[in-house]
Amino acid sequence: MRRLCLLSLVSAASALKVTVLGGTGFVGSRVCQALATASSSVEVVSVSRTGEVPEWCKGEDWTKQVSWAKNEFTRGSREKLQEAIGSPDAVISCVGAIGVDQQGLLLGNGVANAEAAAAAKVVGAQRIAYVSVGSEVVASKGWLPGFFGAYFEGKRAAEEAMVAEFGEDACILKPSFIYGGDDFGLLPPRVSGWYGSFIEELLSQAAFVKGAEVEM
Repeated sequence: MRRLCLLSLVSAASALKVTVLGGTGFVGSRVCQALATASSSVEVVSVSRTGEVPEWCKGEDWTKQVSWAKNEFTRGSREKLQEAIGSPDAVISCVGAIGVDQQGLLLGNGVANAEAAAAAKVVGAQRIAYVSVGSEVVASKGWLPGFFGAYFEGKRAAEEAMVAEFGEDACILKPSFIYGGDDFGLLPPRVSGWYGSFIEELLSQAAFVKGAEVEM
């Protein structure tokens, strides 16, 4: 996957403090990597359910520049969540859930992010970014399994919570296609890096772009 230019979320300073929520997941761990390798002056904290370095990057030098904290977001006290987040300049939330349990989807996507946004505001974060889902994907829910309705509802609730807490200082990122790694996956659905790069390049061709602009 392409690196997101998330450093633009924080103001220029000699030392930046960024907390990544869901920092051990596929997207979150890559965000931690991008931040940790961008500059030695960036202080990165990862908060996740396990609080452990992901298997794919264990032993890599950049992981030593990240503080790995444990918190489940919807369990335990808000004070513990605030403590885990620390005192960052900015927060990036990659928290999300996938599966068939609709209540779990609402909890893992909506409630978890709402709690995190509130906690981030309390500890004094100036800005927040949230990795949501593209509007093109939401528009296709008519032919997706029914449980995706709760997934999209949770994402929407999370977006609203971010904006409610941070206003114009909330940045909502809406990717439609996330790919990477060496393997194909089912939960969440994802294609490998080489295949994703091929598809992205193919869909960027003029013929496909022009066809997408045609109104049916």
